[in-house]
Amino acid sequence: ALLYLHQPLNDSERPTAPPELWRWEVLAVAGTRLLPDVVAAAWSPRGAQIAFLFLALEPSPEGPHALTLGLYQLGSGEVFARVPLGEIAVDYRNPDALHQTLLPPSWSPNGNYVAYRNSAGQAGLLMRHDLSTYELPTGGAPVTGMRWSPDGRRLAVSTAERLWLFVAPCGGE
Repeated sequence: ALLYLHQPLNDSERPTAPPELWRWEVLAVAGTRLLPDVVAAAWSPRGAQIAFLFLALEPSPEGPHALTLGLYQLGSGEVFARVPLGEIAVDYRNPDALHQTLLPPSWSPNGNYVAYRNSAGQAGLLMRHDLSTYELPTGGAPVTGMRWSPDGRRLAVSTAERLWLFVAPCGGE
């Protein structure tokens, strides 16, 4: 299966609505709409869950919008975690602005953690086993990138000024 974001366009190829998260079954040649108003998503390593960023689109397309990190269970179709990440002012009709403003969530290779960037540009971790969160201290500079080590025990976080290396908390197996 493939995950993709679909955003309806008008005749001038301008977005007319917020993006939606879809799942495409390759062998069945069929797509299924999973969630509306999703602007970024990532598969879990085992493929049973999806971490996603959701924008509450009221009161206007330009924002500000409440940004939320969610976890979606594929088998049940349940959204079982919602973590508020603050408000951002971005026009969902401008895909370039969305991609420049948001970093997609990032699963650790072992599936125990989801790294995210909140609306203030700070990095955090969501612990999958108990859904608790932890803010990563990066000196207040906005986070520009995040990458997990292959074993899932360390997270590299970059800012414009510095590269930070964090050791993932114990537990969560």
